[in-house]
Amino acid sequence: MILSFVVSIVRASRCVRNRTDVISCNEYDKNPTFGRHDADETMDWIDLLQWPAFVSSVAAAWLVGSTSERLRFWGFWTFLVSNCLWVVWAWPTHAWALVSLQFCLAVMNIRGLKKADSEELKK
Repeated sequence: MILSFVVSIVRASRCVRNRTDVISCNEYDKNPTFGRHDADETMDWIDLLQWPAFVSSVAAAWLVGSTSERLRFWGFWTFLVSNCLWVVWAWPTHAWALVSLQFCLAVMNIRGLKKADSEELKK
């Protein structure tokens, strides 16, 4: 029962991914390449960006949590790189919430860096 539920979700997600043409799941099952982008190789390459984005996000969180000022500085830049990678991955997949989140996180990261710098100047 659980397996059939998972299979139905996967089938539905295949139909939803085709944003250029609205098709039913039956049409997709008959012709799985229907409505797919011509640039599938580019899309596959862009799909691989989520892994460096993931790794850089985790590494940045680790670096920002360091007690060393130098490591925190590199964590800030690593976070900005991960934000850019996530945006590059999310834009062609139309993941607008993720794009918005990355811009918000970048702004908060820059704000945090400025506040930390101003507190250091006060000391």
